[in-house]
Order: sequence, then structure tokens, then C-alpha cells
Amino acid sequence: MSFIDAPGDSGPAPAVVMLPDALGIEQAAALKCTLLEVVSMPQAVTLDGSAVREVHTAPLELLGLFWRERAQLGCKTRWQSPSAVLCEAAAQLGLNSLLGLDITGEPA
Repeated sequence: MSFIDAPGDSGPAPAVVMLPDALGIEQAAALKCTLLEVVSMPQAVTLDGSAVREVHTAPLELLGLFWRERAQLGCKTRWQSPSAVLCEAAAQLGLNSLLGLDITGEPA
């Protein structure tokens, strides 16, 4: 999991969080640390879910909390290429609306 802070010339550029291919319970602690680094950033945060091929409940719950906290702070959060696996898992758990995902793999 990586976090890229890409400042631009015209102000802060969106931060990008690259999600790993496996988002299992084993990765939940690392995901939490990464999300804590960017949760209160005022600029938009993009979650790149294109590599996700496996996902468990705990990481999805963390992503839901992250998404909700940023919304409460008035900060923009968006998806970049969420995988079908990620979208389907979110839908199965009823988290697709909270996470701004739909079953087709497109941001809602």
C-alpha cells in the first residue's frame, strides 16, 4: 500500500492512495495507518482500487469509516478505477453507497 502526495504548482494536488491487490485482515493495520496519514488532508484524496483482487470485511469497514470522516470534514474523496472485486464486495456488505461505489466497477 502506498500513498503519493503530489503537490502541484496551482495549490495542493490530490493525494493518491494505491490500494494493494490483497486487502485481507492481514493488511488492515497497514491500511489504517495509511488512511490516518491522509484523512484530514484538505485536498481531494483519490483511492486507486484498480489492483484489488481480494478483499475482506475489515478493510472495507476501515474504508467506510475513512470515507464518512472525510465527508464530515467537508473533504472530497474519490475512486480511481475501483476493481470489480472491490465493488462487488462493497455491495455484498451494503457499503457501496457509503463508499460511493456501484456494482459495475464505476464510481457512483
